[in-house]
Amino acid sequence: MSNPLADARYLKTPVGDLLNNNSIIETYQPPTLPPEPADNEPRLRLAIRLPNGARKERHFRPDDALQSVVDFAAVEMSENLSGYTLRSADKKYSNMTETLSQCKISDRTLLLLVEPPD
Repeated sequence: MSNPLADARYLKTPVGDLLNNNSIIETYQPPTLPPEPADNEPRLRLAIRLPNGARKERHFRPDDALQSVVDFAAVEMSENLSGYTLRSADKKYSNMTETLSQCKISDRTLLLLVEPPD
């Protein structure tokens, strides 16, 4: 006697369709981060407050885009943070293509991740 749970005839969706449907087997791929700048390069040490309350620090280049800070947080949390923005104590940043120097972000700044609106 065959096991109905193991028999593909009893599945509502054929196994091949399940394997080809990206929405079913989609997995999150965190972004790849460049190495931190060397001690002899221009760099900014930033602290990032993650949505879970944790605080992480990393060195960034002044010409890194704001998106690189969000990407760092995504790697640290192993979560997709697309749509998140950043804010400091006195300013909100929504254009993630701007560089840290364009935004006048200085060394030892604390940046908070802001969830996208519902």
